Amino acid sequence: MSIRIIFLALLVALFPTLWACGSSSSRTAYPPPDTLRMAEAQRHEFIQLFLQGRWCEAQGLFERSLESYQLQDDFCSAARNHLIAWKLHQYLNLDADHHLEAARNLAETGLACPELDLPGTDAVHEVQAEDHLTPTDRAYREMLEQGAFTALAAKLGAEPDPLFASVYGRKATKAALEADQLEQARMLIHRTRELDAGQGWVVFLIEDWNFILSLTPDPAEVLHIQNRVDLLRGLIQPCSP
Repeated sequence: MSIRIIFLALLVALFPTLWACGSSSSRTAYPPPDTLRMAEAQRHEFIQLFLQGRWCEAQGLFERSLESYQLQDDFCSAARNHLIAWKLHQYLNLDADHHLEAARNLAETGLACPELDLPGTDAVHEVQAEDHLTPTDRAYREMLEQGAFTALAAKLGAEPDPLFASVYGRKATKAALEADQLEQARMLIHRTRELDAGQGWVVFLIEDWNFILSLTPDPAEVLHIQNRVDLLRGLIQPCSP
């Protein structure tokens, strides 16, 4: 028998073993479903849809993300979903205390959630209690208290988080108005409006234009802006009762 025939015979004999080894190492018996890996992406999509005024679609993404986190026994991330939903409603002065209560309940399920930073029970109507401010929040708050609006506008222009920049843009506008710094207020709110328009954040654009409305002395222009606000409100898509 030639060496070549012997080699082929050995290869045939070993093939089933080699195939079995290769297949067992390349796949698992029960791979996790792809939907579990989508929880964070669904959370981000929920935020975008909410701010775009597509509230019914947003609710569906919120529920799917929430369920995915719970299926993975990640109740801290599920609690964060509710905390984010509460904050988004607070930004628009909408009551959503049930989200904050749900976040607390999920956070108290046996494992600590040190990074969740839930506001205390006495801070229900504040987006963040002082003890829960991030260093970035504190920096912006200090500039607001100092009335450093020009520096604040520059900092907001370099802010990498558009949601953060949008929220603090309106906070700064409000502070400038209260300080009777009308030109600073105009500059801040127009920059914020440009940011929100670029993101398609209809719910924030309505807030922006209401600020601009308060800064507009011309009655004819006021009517035009009111018409714009009405048109933007018409883009909101709430869920049917």
